[in-house]
Amino acid sequence: MKYRFLEFELDTERFDLLRKGEKVAIQPQTLAILSMLVSNHGKLMLKEELVQHLWNGRNISDSALSSQVKVLRRVLDDDGQEQRIIQTIYGRGFRFAARVETVSSSTNSLVAAARPKVTDALIDQAGKPPVIAVLPFYKIGDMAEHSCLPEALPADITTALSQLRWLFVIARASSFRFDANLPDLAKMREELGVDYVLTGWVELVDAQMLVGVELTETRQHRVVWAERYDARLTNIHDLRAQMVRDIIAAIDLSISDTEAAYAKLTAPDQLTGWEAYHLGMSTVNGARMDLKMALDHFEFARAKAPAFARAHAGTAYIHGLGLYHLAQGGDENAAIHSMLMLGEQALRCDPLDPFAHLVSGRAERFNGNIDGALDHYAKAIAFCPNYAEAYNSQAVVLLLKGDFAAAHEAAKLATKLSPNCPMRFEAETTQTYAAFNLGKDEEALALSRKLTEFSQHSPLALLAAMTVFHHLGSEDEARLVQSRILSTGMPPRTSMLRTFPESAAAISDQVTQVVTHYFR
Repeated sequence: MKYRFLEFELDTERFDLLRKGEKVAIQPQTLAILSMLVSNHGKLMLKEELVQHLWNGRNISDSALSSQVKVLRRVLDDDGQEQRIIQTIYGRGFRFAARVETVSSSTNSLVAAARPKVTDALIDQAGKPPVIAVLPFYKIGDMAEHSCLPEALPADITTALSQLRWLFVIARASSFRFDANLPDLAKMREELGVDYVLTGWVELVDAQMLVGVELTETRQHRVVWAERYDARLTNIHDLRAQMVRDIIAAIDLSISDTEAAYAKLTAPDQLTGWEAYHLGMSTVNGARMDLKMALDHFEFARAKAPAFARAHAGTAYIHGLGLYHLAQGGDENAAIHSMLMLGEQALRCDPLDPFAHLVSGRAERFNGNIDGALDHYAKAIAFCPNYAEAYNSQAVVLLLKGDFAAAHEAAKLATKLSPNCPMRFEAETTQTYAAFNLGKDEEALALSRKLTEFSQHSPLALLAAMTVFHHLGSEDEARLVQSRILSTGMPPRTSMLRTFPESAAAISDQVTQVVTHYFR
């Protein structure tokens, strides 16, 4: 759907705001509020409605909502006194007062208003998603001027976790009522329906900050993940951001793995959509990737819960992974078409889901629409700043555009955020090509050797290693990789799948020389 008002155009299909044809810089949450107001222009939107739709009913203060509206007014050049665009109905809510013209709509457009993360209807279809509560960290010793850290860190973590669309996060007002030192897990499970509890402690020793975190599942009171961080207090804000990013990445994988393990104990015909989704992801992430089994799980979830965005996105994800194996033949165009359609369907269900934007970006990338891919990846990262795979995919596209420095940094960040990511080989392949083309020969060689260790399933990753070995004069290593590639039964062709790293202008010549030399 597209709406036009004053000199602005709101495109809910692309989730963009334009002013005189130029894209406006605006935060996703602020844009989501605008979408709600514009799509209901002339109507009073109660504060409770906005909170329910945008924050899933979490305990959000009036001041937080008002602050978002204030930011929105600045973006629109609206006067808070005159209120010619957004009217405040004191004590009740807001109304979009400017004249709005509906430019276009179609059945394939995204929903006009941002939907809640988990609706009652979706729960009826897909079952209840995992629920997590983050408790305030308890402090050890005297915190001095850093006394806010035991509450600031879990607050940051709670905010970041809320961006994981498959996870329901208990608001701080509810979770912070419980004892941080000795939480009553059974009581939390009974009163709040909590499946996981994150606890932690903070200690300052001279200029060192020590932080311990522990993730416990409440069904069997079992610790599923724990970590300790030790860092110097040189820059407390950067330190907090980095720590939160690492914690979120670990929690994302740990909870998904645990949910999949419980789902395996459930009879196949009794699985919920959420359970089938986690089983599908675990099948992809496991030691032995089984695309057929993963596809079956995602298709089951789609049939069970048609409104479940991640079921459609998961199916698209599998089609994308299948493209990596099409060097030996297959209908590439059919796979890309399926990805595009499924990605669009996922975004209709939830336009704010980072996973849906990831698979849509990959579909556009495979379809040759590089700018469209970058747009989706940017949104995925905006909605979930700790999303390793989004950085991974972004790195590939930056490589295709010839921006080796930016591709190198994005690929490094992807592997740092999620060293166990199933698409790690793609990130390190990208980093390898980028390092080589930046003249970082030692790094390129080290990465190439690493690729040969874990990329048995990926001839494309092995080809990257082989390219570096050949061009840097390590002929023996190149021959060993040649044998490995031939053993996969998928010898590379110069006509590689479009929009893979190998098709980048500078890299294409390097790879073509290798393919011609070793596989003619």
